[in-house]
Amino acid sequence: MPIVKTHSYHEGGRYASCKERREYLEKDCRHIYRDTINVARPDSWDLELDLSRKIYALHGNRTYKEYVLSPKDTDNATVELVRSFAFEWASTNFPEYEVVIVLHDDNRGRIQRGEEGIPHAHVIVNMIDLVTERKLRMPMERVRELHNSAQRIAERMGISRLEDYERGVWKESHREYRFSPREHQMKLRGIDTWKAVMKDMAIQAKGHSKSLGEFQRCLRMADIDLQVRKERIYLVDRDNRDRAIRADRLDRSLSAKELSRAFEHSLNVDLGRNARIREKRLSAELKREIELNRKDSANEDRRRAFFAEMRKDRAKPKRTKERAPKRPQRRQASFAERGKALPKNSRERTKSTMRREPEGLHVEREPRHEGFKHEK
Repeated sequence: MPIVKTHSYHEGGRYASCKERREYLEKDCRHIYRDTINVARPDSWDLELDLSRKIYALHGNRTYKEYVLSPKDTDNATVELVRSFAFEWASTNFPEYEVVIVLHDDNRGRIQRGEEGIPHAHVIVNMIDLVTERKLRMPMERVRELHNSAQRIAERMGISRLEDYERGVWKESHREYRFSPREHQMKLRGIDTWKAVMKDMAIQAKGHSKSLGEFQRCLRMADIDLQVRKERIYLVDRDNRDRAIRADRLDRSLSAKELSRAFEHSLNVDLGRNARIREKRLSAELKREIELNRKDSANEDRRRAFFAEMRKDRAKPKRTKERAPKRPQRRQASFAERGKALPKNSRERTKSTMRREPEGLHVEREPRHEGFKHEK
């Protein structure tokens, strides 16, 4: 199972030149074999590759690329097999570039555990095409071809292979990295995460909707908002705004392209003959309608909250406190708290108003002047 691992090195970074990289690859003669392609002086390959870049003076700060080819430990691949595999792979994919292949078998982690190392190859590719004198470019089609060619060569040599990378194919394994490790563990235990619940709600709402507005209303009933952020469609939980995720990451059928195709009849777009222009216009109109509908729903929610507050203010407030008792009842309660009985006549009231003096001596208060008789 050959794994193709890629490294890119730049000016000003670590191992910026081939000379620095050679000091690591061939330190203390740790390498087993060294093969070259389109290199005139193999013993000083690092100086030759660095000099070639200076001569051609290419734009950009990328200096060279390195590919690590490693088989699976269960393949029990020998050094000679890995050497022939790496040379064939490099000569097939980079026949017009300066290439250096260095073989190792000292895996640091396996040696620390007391295990034998796995032979692997480091393929150094300079950035200059010697025929066209242009810089090496790596579009996605070529990246897929590098992987697929390694699997074909491995199958021919009797080594186990991986699946080929295909363009435009979304597999279930590709969606696993969308979930965090904690959410993945919850999924294994059978517990639904908020992303899984949101995905099911959105797919059901799309299936029961005939227009974009109806789709958004169904999502609002499930407490989910559909928003556009930086030209991307997001699903947002209305109760917890931190729970937001791109719709196309949850499911491919929720992308802008698929939604515009599903609700094409409800979008007022002047469709052209070109399919690409048609998809762009539909996608732009879809995002515009999403924002308009979202703002209308937000204004409607604010309007409802405002009128509810007005009705609440106009309503007569209910009495929350009990009515205060009348004065005689309050007086009787105060006497009861002090452990005394309420006096019934004026004589007892007079005694109750006497000033308390030392024991054996009681002094009555002076009677209040009630005025002269003629004033009465």
